[in-house]
Amino acid sequence: GRNCLSNFYNRIPQSLREQISQFINENKMNLKRSQEYVSEYIKNPDGSHTVTLKIKEPVISSPLLEIKLKAPNRHAAIMACKKWKENAATIFEYLYDTIIDNQE
Repeated sequence: GRNCLSNFYNRIPQSLREQISQFINENKMNLKRSQEYVSEYIKNPDGSHTVTLKIKEPVISSPLLEIKLKAPNRHAAIMACKKWKENAATIFEYLYDTIIDNQE
């Protein structure tokens, strides 16, 4: 992959490379979050939706955390996915501290 990209690197104008670098630097946290905090939903036969919320670590193939919830409708599923992206780190910290750290 890197060898292939290096062949095309010099063909990309310097100004465009600088714009790409600037975009990545300005949006690094959003890009990182979109890779780490994953959410999706599927419709169930009864009209409800199953929402799957995950935190993925780049170096491990299985999720660090996976939660499945049943939402009553599509709007609730969409809102759950939106709130997950905003609050996943806080939720994970709370769960970890409550379940793992408090064991004696």
